[in-house]
Amino acid sequence: MNIINYKCRLCSNSSYLTETSQIRDWEFGIGGEYEYRKCLRCRQVQLHPFPTIEELMIAYPENYSSHVPEARARRMLYDILFFLANFGLRRKLQKYIKRGAKVLDVGCGNGEFLLRLKEIGAETLQGIDFSEKAVNLAKNKRINVFQGLFVDFQDEPSSYDAVFMNNYIEHMLNPIAELQKARELIRSGGILVGETPNFGSVDRKLFGRYWGGNHVPRHTFQYDKKQLTTLLLNAGFKEVFITSELNTGTIAASIQNYLQRNIADLRNNPKLKFGRMHGFELLLLAMIPFNIAPFFLGKSGVMKFIAVA
Repeated sequence: MNIINYKCRLCSNSSYLTETSQIRDWEFGIGGEYEYRKCLRCRQVQLHPFPTIEELMIAYPENYSSHVPEARARRMLYDILFFLANFGLRRKLQKYIKRGAKVLDVGCGNGEFLLRLKEIGAETLQGIDFSEKAVNLAKNKRINVFQGLFVDFQDEPSSYDAVFMNNYIEHMLNPIAELQKARELIRSGGILVGETPNFGSVDRKLFGRYWGGNHVPRHTFQYDKKQLTTLLLNAGFKEVFITSELNTGTIAASIQNYLQRNIADLRNNPKLKFGRMHGFELLLLAMIPFNIAPFFLGKSGVMKFIAVA
């Protein structure tokens, strides 16, 4: 336990436990070394040193995955993976997204996900992202996008049927304020849907500082199922459902990170494109058998949540 140079951003407590140290940005080479610290009062895990918004904006380079025109076009096999993911998405969301629904995607990137929601019935599409490049890509798809931070976004309370935060809540600067804002925007009975790395996963414990879900300095907060449930209920949601996902992304990224550990210049690593090594999509498929047991145990590297307003 340490009580030096630390203050929890959720409860202002000063005592913590270091969960993982000597983490680097193995994908894009941004920043130096980081560690994750768990508050001994509220149990929230957060990044240290904690980045400013200016530092975070620099941490998303031009070739960041959500800032390219079409994510699935990066490699041929992504078409297959995209089809499978899209099929699963339709089945899960069709009972929530009714025809004519108004939806908001926080951290919308190039807008591709919002177009997938339109295919299953959503009518009013709203995106938010602080990247100018991502916003322009989304606007080219005729999507209404607010450029800036979610806390600065303004709209009528209780006006959305669903708000999406896919791979977003781990990027937040202030989880309490942002989740409360999401709750205010969602109508009664509407939903907040998201996906985030599982800090309680088997692969996180196995790979440690090389874990693909670390993604420093962009992943400012980490959650396990218990912590995420508590956070969402405290933000005002009535019910929370969290499921483990059969998603090998964090395992594949962990292996990639380990293989890149001795690269002298991670920022200009010729072995990576869009932060991924050649054949990464094949690795995603190859790791499926290793993800089955953690999936059924609720300990896979990715979890999906649905919170009902």
